[in-house]
Amino acid sequence: KQVTLGVAAVALAMRRIEGLRAVFLGDGPERAALDAAIAERGLGDVISAPGFADAETVDAEMRRAMCMLLPSRREGYGMVVVEAAARATPSVVVAGEDNAATELLLPGVNGEIAPTSDPEAVADAIVRVHEGGLALRESTAAWFKEHAGELSLESSLATVLAGYRAPVPGTSS
Repeated sequence: KQVTLGVAAVALAMRRIEGLRAVFLGDGPERAALDAAIAERGLGDVISAPGFADAETVDAEMRRAMCMLLPSRREGYGMVVVEAAARATPSVVVAGEDNAATELLLPGVNGEIAPTSDPEAVADAIVRVHEGGLALRESTAAWFKEHAGELSLESSLATVLAGYRAPVPGTSS
């Protein structure tokens, strides 16, 4: 998930966005590295990592966030991007060959895509979201409203089932 990249990028973005704070939610194999990255940079007063969060906390944090940062190099879908957009929260994701989350983003419409896993590139994307302000939040909400049907579980299941029902080329049905 590259959480330490997230810390490095936020640290750089803080130089350009006065009062920026960050909350990293969740637990996983990179937890110790996350805590160490925050401590090494002396950012414990501006970056928190409370670990596992219940649904109510995740909802509240997403609604108040300037953006949802997903520094992963690979996501099979990127559901958290959709969840953020449902709360009018733009996302920042990192471009990568296997990162399907980028397919959910339209830069300047519902977030930003950092072109590389370089902390400066990710920080630049965070700054672009900040500069987008309320207009970007409104655009994110509109994007979600327009695409909610096709992003729903029901729509995804229908697509998968249709794929299973389709004849396989070169075989008889």
